[in-house]
Amino acid sequence: MIANGGVRTYEDATRCLEVTGCDAVMSSEALLENPGLFAPSSCSRDSGRRSLLLQEDLASEYLELAKAHGCQSKCVKAHMFHFLYAALQLHTDLRSQLGQAKGIDEMAAVNEALRRRRAEDRAGGVQWPETGWYMRYREPLRCPEEKERKKRKAQEAEADAEAVRGGPGAEAADEQASKRPAVGAPATAAEGAA
Repeated sequence: MIANGGVRTYEDATRCLEVTGCDAVMSSEALLENPGLFAPSSCSRDSGRRSLLLQEDLASEYLELAKAHGCQSKCVKAHMFHFLYAALQLHTDLRSQLGQAKGIDEMAAVNEALRRRRAEDRAGGVQWPETGWYMRYREPLRCPEEKERKKRKAQEAEADAEAVRGGPGAEAADEQASKRPAVGAPATAAEGAA
């Protein structure tokens, strides 16, 4: 019997084997992001057991193999987006560059730029996960600016809802609404005169 589903780390696989008594464990989506999933040190949640193999390193090795075996760029690019998903959520300009890459050499250049930036991030103490694609819908990664924008938008929506209900936030919502430019209206008086 083979167990499948929800296996995203080595610990998940060993726990599944122990709990179910199955003969083997299968994983699909998590392996797209981390092909080293079944290696006990490369994907461990326990940082003491984790090796120094980073997503950029996996991507570099993959690119070398893809080039050696003549893989189609379209397929290679899809795998690169899986490998590098988390870091590309932080470095969105490189995500765009990877999307526009025409061949394996261009993808390798993007990966090398990402490797340098992630090294700077780690050295500077930037806390950002190495992986995230498998959990992208359940635990989305968001850069600090996007989190702040979503928070402001939620606060504005709540204030607008209070205004409709005539609640205590009605005056604040009216004040915020008066500061927002009307759709199609000039943003400033100078623009209106132009």
